[in-house]
Amino acid sequence: MSNTHEKSKQNEQFLRVWEIDALRGLALVLMILYHAAFLARMMLVTDISIFELHWRVIARTASTLFLVLVGVSLVLSYQKAQLVSISKQCWQRKQLVRSAQIFGWGMVISLITLWAVPQFPIVFGVLHLIGVGSVLSLPLVAYPRLALAAALCAAASAPVITTTSAWTAYWIWLGRTPAGFQSLDFWPVLPWIGVLWFGIFLGHIFFRKLQRTYAWRRRPTALEQTLERLGRNSLLIYLLHAPILIVFLWFLKIL
Repeated sequence: MSNTHEKSKQNEQFLRVWEIDALRGLALVLMILYHAAFLARMMLVTDISIFELHWRVIARTASTLFLVLVGVSLVLSYQKAQLVSISKQCWQRKQLVRSAQIFGWGMVISLITLWAVPQFPIVFGVLHLIGVGSVLSLPLVAYPRLALAAALCAAASAPVITTTSAWTAYWIWLGRTPAGFQSLDFWPVLPWIGVLWFGIFLGHIFFRKLQRTYAWRRRPTALEQTLERLGRNSLLIYLLHAPILIVFLWFLKIL
């Protein structure tokens, strides 16, 4: 019994590659920084220009890093399932449940923004994309070259999707938006699912059977440990950071 417990604990340690969590934590910090500036501007706490290049780079870097790491994490999860002899069907069912949960939280955010800021609702944000993209990635997770080819095709589809006129509002999630469409957070399937698929390709490059294919320090620094802890709780922090920022900025405004 103790041997089984130790083996399970070891597998969990291998699955939680600390640098992946640290990078996710870094993406979270960048996202919170951008959202703090954005909300401060919306609430008239400051006259900062959030449309300047550096703010746009911060926002895109955060979300792009999140998507790449989703692809890498799918590979790590799949490799663990293979090592502990979990069937592919069972692993896929687990991923479907997790993807549905993430998409469900995205829908909660959609409903809140439809009520709070109906002129800029989040109809398909990063959580929606991660939920849908994870499901669409399941057939590709074991095939890095196919994932890379699919990523390139997704990137190449962007000009076609954004210029095609024969679409309705029901296809917003795919990337085609009607005239006058505005949203606080918009990450359509095309072309952005290609970033997730590129993450699958990178996952196979950097990991084999949950082992790193590159040399790395065994112990993270204090800063990296902090980012790692943030990355381990990224979904919870993502869901809570906006209301916390709004309350903080509201108090700051009335002082």
